[in-house]
Amino acid sequence: MNVTKKYGIYIVIFFILVLVLLVKGCGSRKAPQNLPNIDWRSTDARSITNFAVVQNNNSLRVRFSLVDESHKYVSVDGVVSVEILDEYGDILFLESFPVKKDDFKLRTFILTKQKFLAYSFDIPKSKINKSASQNGTIHLLFEMKDRTLEASTVITGLSTYTDEELMKINDERFSQSSVRVGQKLKRGNFEVNVLRIGFFKPFGSKNTYFRVDLYAKNIGNTSDYFSPSDIILTDDTGGTHQVVDSEGFNSFSELKPGQYEKGFLIFDNVPQTTQSIKLSFYLGQEVNGAPYSFEYNIPLIK
Repeated sequence: MNVTKKYGIYIVIFFILVLVLLVKGCGSRKAPQNLPNIDWRSTDARSITNFAVVQNNNSLRVRFSLVDESHKYVSVDGVVSVEILDEYGDILFLESFPVKKDDFKLRTFILTKQKFLAYSFDIPKSKINKSASQNGTIHLLFEMKDRTLEASTVITGLSTYTDEELMKINDERFSQSSVRVGQKLKRGNFEVNVLRIGFFKPFGSKNTYFRVDLYAKNIGNTSDYFSPSDIILTDDTGGTHQVVDSEGFNSFSELKPGQYEKGFLIFDNVPQTTQSIKLSFYLGQEVNGAPYSFEYNIPLIK
């Protein structure tokens, strides 16, 4: 047997062995590991488990698993939808994306060393809107061809607005929904202008209030103390309401000639069917010491 023939036989044997190995490898799909709590073939997902959110420096790491009726881990193609709400119900993040069966990876519980299947993804914090609260809820939907699974969990550490940012947001919201008034009254050294009125739901609040924006100016020739008292709002059913919060206007300060005070008053429990209001308060004093009375009758018509 010559050398060429001898090497030719070796080459044929080598390719036969490779072919046998390839045929063996192309048989029925075999699980990477024989784990009793994982069904590698099944796509019959019935519920979501191991739903968790971990805070990282710049993102939220979200993880979840799918299990069948016997609580074995399974994997299946689907569409993930994620929604993050703050505790007031405002949507901070909403996104959907497809997930493939092979995207579910084998993982290990740190304490028990048990293996499980899970899918994980990151949500950049830059994509999550700011909130008035650090607390919220993340909702997860997993849509398949024949059913949709869902799960929720509480999250903390949401990015919040500063007081200045919240003030600006609330002012913009009120400006859009309120009624422009522009009623002025002059008494003594003061001219007080009711600028806007209307129902008002502050950003990050579950309650609706009634807000009155005012502007007061010292139009006299001498300094005077700005200190409105007995501020009452009366609705069109005769119900009376006192100030529960304020900014600027309900204060005590000395105003020199030409100086002004601008702010708002907040009232609670005003019926939302109210069509008109009366605002009254005392400010300044007459020569005899009696307080000046300011009274405004204002319809809620834009």
